[in-house]
Amino acid sequence: LQNLIKNYIKNSTNLSTINQQNILQIIENFLDSQLFSQIFEINFAGKILCEYEIFYQQKNLRIDLIKESKNEILIIDYKSDETLPNQVPSHYIEQLNHYKTAIQKLYPNHQINCAILWIRFLQITSI
Repeated sequence: LQNLIKNYIKNSTNLSTINQQNILQIIENFLDSQLFSQIFEINFAGKILCEYEIFYQQKNLRIDLIKESKNEILIIDYKSDETLPNQVPSHYIEQLNHYKTAIQKLYPNHQINCAILWIRFLQITSI
């Protein structure tokens, strides 16, 4: 996975070398973190869907990550803000609530939970 990301970033002609290095470092920190291991558990019995697209209310939505277990769905949205906000901005909450409403239509018998993964800070905030 790390090699795939390195090759992709290095072939991105619209990024400066410094930006490429910064992005690679952020991604490598995440891949090496305990948080990554928790999200992508080896023995997880459910499904993990990345970059999941859904059409809802005449809009195409792309959800960063959905973790589906028997009775629960966890929606995780990645954020790469430069600073960690003291409170989650309202437009992020609105975005996740929109995702939650759309996913609830597909999984009416599941508990739907949402969280933000602050990728630069390796922290999760439940919404």
